[in-house]
Amino acid sequence: MKLINTLLTILFISLLSSPSWSETHYYKNGQISDEGDYQDGASVGYWSNGALKYKGNWSNSKETGFWVVYYKNGQLEFTGSYHLGGKVDAWVYYYDNGQIERKGNYYRGMEDGAWDGYNEDGTINKTTTKTYTRCTILHPGMNMNTNPPPYCAY
Repeated sequence: MKLINTLLTILFISLLSSPSWSETHYYKNGQISDEGDYQDGASVGYWSNGALKYKGNWSNSKETGFWVVYYKNGQLEFTGSYHLGGKVDAWVYYYDNGQIERKGNYYRGMEDGAWDGYNEDGTINKTTTKTYTRCTILHPGMNMNTNPPPYCAY
């Protein structure tokens, strides 16, 4: 009896200490819609026709790392990276014909810097510049002469 209690205790503790789990979801027709670990791991999604819909990773239940998302016709919809669920770094969005629609960078989830927009035939449409203001948090004891502005009010 003591051996059974010990084994049950070990099993219970191992289940509690393993925060990751894998899930699989299905369409009504039985086709897999998505599968993976949505807490700390990789996941893959599929369209109802079986075509790949997305591939990405999760950390603490938030999107992280490089993601690839596809239209139902198999063409890329967008590629980009996440950090703590927010968009970061280079992103590229596509038309469903495979041509680039727009591309640029994100900083802390906000569009930042030059963003190029394109027509469906691939010719450049316009370039816009967006600035995400980076700021210095002014703490008590900081010298405004040695810490450059702008300052954030928190």
